[in-house]
Amino acid sequence: VSTQSTGKQWYQRRVRADNTGCNAIVCIVFQILSVPLLYVYYQFGTISMSAQLGIMFVLGFFSNGPYALITTAVSADLGTSEAVRGSAQALATVSAIIDGSGSIGATLGPYITSVLTNKKTGPDKYKNVFFVLEASAFVAALCLIRVMIKEISRLRVRRVRRLTSHSS
Repeated sequence: VSTQSTGKQWYQRRVRADNTGCNAIVCIVFQILSVPLLYVYYQFGTISMSAQLGIMFVLGFFSNGPYALITTAVSADLGTSEAVRGSAQALATVSAIIDGSGSIGATLGPYITSVLTNKKTGPDKYKNVFFVLEASAFVAALCLIRVMIKEISRLRVRRVRRLTSHSS
């Protein structure tokens, strides 16, 4: 199989995934996958620099992907919402609040890390930090379940419509 055909197949799958509009499903899968990757990073990240970089790259993909998808998807959904339609100021305000919530997390993260590691020494010093990160990723996935259920029901309706239109 040539590299060109493999790339073309990936692109076609990506376009199909984008056409479904199921952002919450993608985010939940990524968040759930980041939980065991955090454990892998905690256990094996100190083996070598290349192991640390490799695991960190994959972990960054699975943890930053949902953040980028959520912020852009929420902003796009708000742009089509009746509540802010026609009001650029309202849309900008809500988008800034969403983006600012990430800044709050970036501010609290180092503080929480210092509190969790302040009195510990040795190899288990960061054990609680990784536990909090794993729990946070899992809770983030749980917060999206309601949206995921709506997306799944929307996909089912589309599938039924497609099947009934082909059988007629």
